[in-house]
Amino acid sequence: MRTFLASLAAGSLVAGVVATTAGNPVASAAETISWSACTDSNLASANAECGFLPVPLDWSKPTGEKIQIAVSRVKATGKSQGPMLINPGGPGGSGLGFSAYLKQMMPAEVSAQFDLIGFDPRGVGSSKPALSCVKDYAAGPRPAYTPVESRRAANEQAWIARTKAYAAACKEKNGALLDHVKTIDTIKDMEALRQALGAEKINFFGFSYGTFLGQTYSTRYPDRVAKMVLAGMVDPHNYGGYADGGKAQTEAFQKVLDIWFDWIAQRNSTYGLGSTRAEVLKTYQEMRAKLTAAPVGTIGPSELADVFFTGAYAEQLWVPITAAVADAHEGDFAFLTQVYEILGSPGDDNGYAAFNATLCTDGKFPRSYDRIRKDAFELSKTAPESTWSSFWFSAPCTWWPAKAGKVPPVDGSKVSIPFLLVQQSLDGATPYEGAQSVKQEFPSSAMVLEVGATTHAAVYSGNKCVDDVVTAYLLNGTLPSRSAGNDADVSCDRTPFPEPSVINRSLPQGQLGSFLGLPPELAAILNMIPL
Repeated sequence: MRTFLASLAAGSLVAGVVATTAGNPVASAAETISWSACTDSNLASANAECGFLPVPLDWSKPTGEKIQIAVSRVKATGKSQGPMLINPGGPGGSGLGFSAYLKQMMPAEVSAQFDLIGFDPRGVGSSKPALSCVKDYAAGPRPAYTPVESRRAANEQAWIARTKAYAAACKEKNGALLDHVKTIDTIKDMEALRQALGAEKINFFGFSYGTFLGQTYSTRYPDRVAKMVLAGMVDPHNYGGYADGGKAQTEAFQKVLDIWFDWIAQRNSTYGLGSTRAEVLKTYQEMRAKLTAAPVGTIGPSELADVFFTGAYAEQLWVPITAAVADAHEGDFAFLTQVYEILGSPGDDNGYAAFNATLCTDGKFPRSYDRIRKDAFELSKTAPESTWSSFWFSAPCTWWPAKAGKVPPVDGSKVSIPFLLVQQSLDGATPYEGAQSVKQEFPSSAMVLEVGATTHAAVYSGNKCVDDVVTAYLLNGTLPSRSAGNDADVSCDRTPFPEPSVINRSLPQGQLGSFLGLPPELAAILNMIPL
C-alpha cells in the first residue's frame, strides 16, 4: 500500500455457467482449470503448474464477457490441508510467483501440507487482459515532487499535466476493464477460484493490501474460510476513498525515514553522508536540489526520492540503497541508476495501473485538486520527506475516468475460524493501528507483533519468535491466547538492524536480490518477484 489519499507485491480453460445465490454471483457449474507445466523458471523449479481461470468481466452479468485469471499451483507433498491462496498486496501486485515464494520460505513441513496457489488478480501480470496506460510513466528524469506552497511552479504544473494525461490514457487503452478492477471483483474471483479448485474452504496468506482481501473475502464468505495469515494489516476503518489512513501512513513512513537517517548517521565512517540525522537530511536535500537543476542521466530528484521511499519498506534494502546514494554523492551514479531501474520498473506500469484502477474506484475521491493540495501542505509539516512522493503517486485518482464504487464492508463477527495477524510495530506502509482495528473486527483472531521493526509485512524473514508462532498455527491451528483489548497477544523483540556489507554492483538486471548483495534467503525471494 502506498498512497497519500487512501489508507494506505499458461494453460487452456473450459467455460462454465454462473448463477446467483443469496445475492452473491457464484458458479453453479464451476469453471475448470487445465493445468500444465509453468514456463517461468522460478515456478518451474518449484514444480509448479500453471493455468487460467475464466471469470466474468462484470460480475453483475455473469454469463457475459469473460476475462482470464492467471493461476499457479505447487501441490502439497504430504497430507494436504487444502489450497492456500496467496496475495502479495498492492493493490496491483503480481501473485503468480508467490506459490514458489512460499514454497521457498516456509519450513518444509509446513509447505508440504498445503496446495500453494498463486494468482495474478484481474488486470495484473499474466492475467488477460493486463492493464497498462503509459508504459514508461516512471522513466526519469521526471520533475521534482515538492511544490511551492505560494504559487503553482513549473514542476507542479508538469505533474498536474502528467497525472491528468495518465488517467486519460488509462481510459483510452483499457476500455471496460477499468470499471471492474475493484476489491469486490477480486474477492468474487477468489470465490470462483475456490470452486474451480474443488475445495469446500480455502486457506489464505495475505500481505499488505492482501490482508484487506482476506478481511473482505471472509466477511462475504465466512463459511468458506479455513486458516488465514494476514501480515501487515490494512486498516478496514480507513481504507478506500479519501480516508484518514493516508495521513497515518504518510506520517508512519516519515518515522521510518527518520530511523533510517539515524542509522546512516551512525555509520558515517562507511557512507560519509553525515554524522547526525540533520546532517544526513541536509546531504539528501542538497543532492535533490542539484539533481533538480541538473539531472544525471535518468536520475533526477524524484528518482532519488523514489529509491529512498522504496527502502522504507524493508530494512534489508538499507545497505545497498545507502551505498548507491553514497556513490552518487561522490559523483558516481552508475549503481544508483541500476538500482532505480530495478526497483522503479520504469519500463512497465502494469502494477501502477492496477494500483490506481483498484484504489481510485474502491471509494470516492475528491475531484478538487485544490482541496487535496491544501491537505498535503498541511501534512507535509509533520511528514516533509514522505508527503509529496505519495501525493503524486496517487494523484491520478483526482482525475480518474472510471466510476467509483463502495468500499466492501469488513465484519468478522460471523467468522468462527481463528485468524493469525502478523504486524511490525513501526511498519510505515501499514501502521500498527490498522492491526489493532483488524483484531477488533475479528474476535476470533490473535496477533503477534515484532516490536521496533520497520520492515513491511515481514513473515519468515528471520525472526524466530514471529516465525514459530506462524508455523505452529499453520501446522496444527495453535494460536496465542487472545488478550483483552486490541493490542498484540505475543510481542517479539526485533531482529538486529542490518550492517554494511560488500555490495556486488555488476550483476545483470533482473536478479534483484543477488544484485543488491542481500542474504541468500532474501535474495531468493526478490529474485522470484518482479517489484
